[in-house]
Amino acid sequence: MHNCCYYNQEHPLNAALGIQIFFLLVGIVPITFVYNFGAYDFSIGVLLAYTIIFYSGLRLSMFAMYGEKRLITMTFYIYVYVFLGFAPFLQSISKDSSLKASCSSENFLMAYLFIFVGLFFYEIGKVITPYKTKAFIKYARTLAVYRIADPRRILYFSIVAGTIAIILTIYLGGTNILFLSRYETFLAFREVSATEKTAYSMIIATLLRVPVFVAFFSLWILLWNDKKSDHPYLSVNYKVAFFVLLLINLIVNNPISLARYWFGTIIFSLAFTMFRWHKIFSFTIWSIGMIMLIIVVFPFADMFRYTTEVDIYHLQYSASITKVFLYKADFDSFKQIVNSAIFVENKGLTFGRQFLGTLLFWFPRSIWTTKPLASGVLVAGHMGYVYTNLSMPLWGEAYIDGGLIGIMLCFTIYGFLTHVIEEIYLTESSPYLSFQDLFVPCFAAYQIFMLRGSLMPCFAYFVPLFLCLLLITKKI
Repeated sequence: MHNCCYYNQEHPLNAALGIQIFFLLVGIVPITFVYNFGAYDFSIGVLLAYTIIFYSGLRLSMFAMYGEKRLITMTFYIYVYVFLGFAPFLQSISKDSSLKASCSSENFLMAYLFIFVGLFFYEIGKVITPYKTKAFIKYARTLAVYRIADPRRILYFSIVAGTIAIILTIYLGGTNILFLSRYETFLAFREVSATEKTAYSMIIATLLRVPVFVAFFSLWILLWNDKKSDHPYLSVNYKVAFFVLLLINLIVNNPISLARYWFGTIIFSLAFTMFRWHKIFSFTIWSIGMIMLIIVVFPFADMFRYTTEVDIYHLQYSASITKVFLYKADFDSFKQIVNSAIFVENKGLTFGRQFLGTLLFWFPRSIWTTKPLASGVLVAGHMGYVYTNLSMPLWGEAYIDGGLIGIMLCFTIYGFLTHVIEEIYLTESSPYLSFQDLFVPCFAAYQIFMLRGSLMPCFAYFVPLFLCLLLITKKI
C-alpha cells in the first residue's frame, strides 16, 4: 500500500545529490559552527567525534544515491550524526565546554569505543544472511504484510480511545491540567496516582495519549488513501470520528505539556505518510531537513518545560545554538555514555537488570521494591547531579547491562531486526493498508528518541503503540 518501490539502480541526479549531502554534512556544517568559537582545543576526542560525523554523513549520502524509502535507516544515522558526532565534536573542540569536567581521557576513549563497536555490530546485524532465519522472516512477513488494517476495527477502536481520553481528562481534573507546563502536568499526574506515583502516572499518561494518536493516525491514512481512490468507500462516520479525534489530540497531545520525543513522533509519523516519496529528492530533503530541525528547533521545543509563558531568556539562550550544544542537556548523549563507563567502573555491571526493569516498566514498585530506576536517572544520581532526568543512549544502556559483549549483542540484534523490517517494507507490497504501512513510519519517527533513551520511559509509549496497532489490524 505504501507509495514506494524497491530501487536497486541509482539515479544520476541522486548520485550528485548524495555527493552534495556528504560535503554539506561532513564539511560545510561543522566548519560553519566551529567558526563561531573564539578559542579551539584540538584533541584526540575532536578527531574521533569527526570520524563519527564522517561515517554517518557518508552513510546518509550513500543511501541518498539510491533514493529508497529507508525511513528506519535514515533516522538511525541522523541520530548518530547529530547526537554522537556533531554534538561531541563541538563540545570537544571548544575550550569553554563542560564536557571535559570531572571525566578522565580514558573514559572519553571508552565512550568512543562503545560507539564504534555499536556501529560496527549494527552493520554486522544488517548483513547477516536471512536465509538461516527463515522461520523468523516468515513470521515477520506474516505480521507486516498479511496483517491488514480493518476499517471497522479502526472505527470501534477510535470510539473506545476517544472515550478513554475523555474519562481520564475528567479524572485528572479537566483540560486545564493538560495545558500546564510539562513539569506541572507531570506533578498533576503523580498526584492522582496514589502510592504508585511513577508506574501509575506513566500508565495514565500512556492510556491518555497513545490510543487516541493511533486511532487518529490510522484514520488519517485510511481517509488519505480513500481520497486518492477512484471508488471511495468510507462512510461519513469515519470522517466524523476523524475530526473528533483531531480535536481530542489537539487537547491531550498538545506541544505545551507533551514530551518532545512523543510530540516529534506524532508530527514525523504524519509527515512520513502524508508526503509522497520521490526516489530522486526525498531521501536528501528528509535527511537534511530533519538534521536542521533537530539542531535548531529541538532546543526551542523545551520552552514549556517549567512555564507556559514565552520565556524570553530561553529564546535568547536557544538562539545561540553553540551555547545549546555546549551547556544544555538536550545534547547530553555522549556525556551520558561517558558517565555509563564511570558508573560501571565504580558499581559494576547490572547483568540485564536494567533491561528487565524496562520490560516491566508497568509493574508496581510497591510489589517489586528493588525495581530499577531508568538508566539515565540511575547514572545521573551516581554522578551527583541535582537534575537527574537525563537521557541514556542505547550504547550506554547496553554497556551498563552487559559490558562490551552487551553492546555487541544489542546492536547485532537491533541491526538485524530493523533491517528485516525495512527490507520487507521496501520489497513486499500489499493491495491493502498493512501493518507495516502503519508501523514503519511511527517507528522511524520514534527511533531517534528510543536511541537517545532512557529505554524505560521510551518503552512506556512504544509497547502500547505496538499493541494498539495490532488491535486495529487483522490477519488475512
